[in-house]
Amino acid sequence: MNEKAILASYDLAVQNGYNKSIDEFKQLLSSNTRALDVSYNLALENGYKKTINDYKVLMGLGEETQATQDPIVKQAEKKKTILRNHLREMVLRFRPYQLLTQRHYALVS
Repeated sequence: MNEKAILASYDLAVQNGYNKSIDEFKQLLSSNTRALDVSYNLALENGYKKTINDYKVLMGLGEETQATQDPIVKQAEKKKTILRNHLREMVLRFRPYQLLTQRHYALVS
């Protein structure tokens, strides 16, 4: 567990609307996989480059096992993370166009 990393993740959550204590944040991450995914995605958006399994270990929620240490598994996880980042970038690039198109159709209708 890396306290600085947990604090950084907590700060990102607060910036995005989370309003409870850091202890409640830690409890939430350990008991709610959706919250953990949201926290991980915020970390990715802010420069984190490793896999979700690495993130869990960093947050003190997982243990580095032989499977997560296996180079083939690590490579597959890294590719998955890269694809997820590319997909996120594509969605963010498309969103302004989509909003513009929706406004255009609203004006035409």
